[in-house]
Amino acid sequence: VLDRAEQLREMEANILPAFLRLQELTDRNVTVILLSEIVWEMFRPNTGCFEPFILYFPDYSIGHLQKILSQNHPPEYSADFYSAYINILLGVFYMVCRDLKELQHLAALNFSKYCEPVVRKEAKERDTRKLWKNIEPHLKKAMQTVYLREISSSQWERLQCEEGELGQIKGLSAHAHVELPYYSKFLLIAAYLASYNPVRTDKRFFLKELDETEAIVLAASVIR
Repeated sequence: VLDRAEQLREMEANILPAFLRLQELTDRNVTVILLSEIVWEMFRPNTGCFEPFILYFPDYSIGHLQKILSQNHPPEYSADFYSAYINILLGVFYMVCRDLKELQHLAALNFSKYCEPVVRKEAKERDTRKLWKNIEPHLKKAMQTVYLREISSSQWERLQCEEGELGQIKGLSAHAHVELPYYSKFLLIAAYLASYNPVRTDKRFFLKELDETEAIVLAASVIR
């Protein structure tokens, strides 16, 4: 079982094909499982190789994320207190981000702000209304940095202490490089191409034997 199998792309070109033919090469009853968060199309070597059996795992549900994230509660706080914090965090970010690693990063980054009223003895662990009012503006700021990671945790701590508009984060580049999901790139390019085709030409261009790319362009044309 090879976790983070996308790293094989950075190795010699014959490594990945060899793993896919390992049973044949060794004459042993062995199966290779590649675990990755990217699609097979970004793996496939130009020289060709055996096509693996692809199994897609669905995203975690909000209940699963709640259970997983709640397991990381600091020992100095109760499990119920941290679970309430995770529930607030998911209530804000679940619609825009369902990546476990990103949510773990956000949970660790903002927990100190959630605890501030308790540390200052201005609220108790069960005063969820006061805790929510204290952390709400900071979560709004954090919404602008989901997936970007342009600032470190220490920089974020300093920014939390600075006064400024809620909708603006200092230090973020105006031309931030955002890596889009793989198929989103296709859809974006397809929408651009489709915008140059007159509507009357859609049937002529896309009516017969659509391949995957043409189907995406047609979908973008329909969206247009």
